[in-house]
Amino acid sequence: MNQLRMAILLAVWAFLLSIATWSDTAAAAEYTSPDGMRIQSESSAWNSPNKLKQVYEELKKNIHGEEWKYLSQLTIHDGYPKGKTVAGEYNMRMSADLLGRKKILPGSIDIYGGSERTTVESIAKTLSHEYGHHVTHYLSLKQDGFSLADRSRWRESTYAQIRGLSNNPQVNQTNEHRWELVEIAAEDYVQLFGSPTAKHVHWFPSHYDLLQQGKEIGPVEWDASMYNLNPQENVDLPLASKVPSLYQWFADFFAVRQQAAVPGEPKLTIKQVIREGQGYQIHFAWTASGGKSPANVTYTFVSYGDGERMLPEPIVTRKSGEPLEARYGTVVMRTASSIITYKDPNAKGVRHFRVYAQNEQGFVSASPTLTLDMDRPDQVTVSELNVQQTAVGTSSPVSIQDPPFKITSSGDWEAWIINGISQLMILISRMIEELIKFVS
Repeated sequence: MNQLRMAILLAVWAFLLSIATWSDTAAAAEYTSPDGMRIQSESSAWNSPNKLKQVYEELKKNIHGEEWKYLSQLTIHDGYPKGKTVAGEYNMRMSADLLGRKKILPGSIDIYGGSERTTVESIAKTLSHEYGHHVTHYLSLKQDGFSLADRSRWRESTYAQIRGLSNNPQVNQTNEHRWELVEIAAEDYVQLFGSPTAKHVHWFPSHYDLLQQGKEIGPVEWDASMYNLNPQENVDLPLASKVPSLYQWFADFFAVRQQAAVPGEPKLTIKQVIREGQGYQIHFAWTASGGKSPANVTYTFVSYGDGERMLPEPIVTRKSGEPLEARYGTVVMRTASSIITYKDPNAKGVRHFRVYAQNEQGFVSASPTLTLDMDRPDQVTVSELNVQQTAVGTSSPVSIQDPPFKITSSGDWEAWIINGISQLMILISRMIEELIKFVS
């Protein structure tokens, strides 16, 4: 009898434990839309049905069509179960009949990092990207009879052919996320038909401007969700706006009659390279969008190294009417009593530079890319991306100048002497380096 009682108590305990475990993972909040989509949160930061309703409303701001009814659920999770670089996932479901014909079934979207990204704005680009998966899979399945995830037939897809990727040796052939066809397609959707919230402009101040104004340079944070900094993950492919017929491919499906108002491509040039101590200051300038001065266009000037292609570094954001220029590298501020030196932390080795122009509609164009070795910036290479391949121009020589130093008052003599000693030490150091090379 005692054994029976003990077994019953253990069974009750196990049942209560299972209820407790279930309650820990139960939804923090739920919202069901009028059209039946279920928005669910497993994050305590998203514990309000009204907040989840805002997520639904944001998702619906992405241009959509008949495929909308085939998305049944969206869930926000606290952490990053697939790693910090995976901010969300689209889960596609399909069925096939006896003849092998496939059709899409209601799918779902998972959004990760809910405890950190606690506003609709912070997840808007991820929402748009994941919905882009839903759109492009549905459209390809409807048009071609297979989804873009089909590893055996993707080269035949209408999308791959329009994008000029069918014969690209890197697409679906590497372990890099940015070269997966489905990811490229989702990024294209965001650029052409994504939500305005997903394309919000983030403003980055110029370090050079701050020093000129006597202000302190504080820490700058940026991430891949900032659209004007990183409009598409793969910087080695032309932007979606530059691909002929791509906009129309989506527009025909959505029955959108309006044409894309893409800003003209700015032209990026180097005005001056100044030797500053043991570093260099590069003075860049660019033309306005299309060579004109259209209103309400923002320009984001970025730089990246070969190992930083997935997340460029912001240098400055400018807007129409402001001087379209920026300085990068080493900055030396000379006054009568002091010399202040600042060097951008990443200004070393080979760097690539590009300007993105973005209009109010969220369409983006890019300048050709300038490539320099920041340790010896006496050559510049200009590269322009097209649909089929990267067209690289020939390298051009760059003139390097020593900084001008003018004495405007008797108080400048001290700074002049300090600067002269500094330049002399640099010259001696270079002579010693050349001597060592000669002897060795």
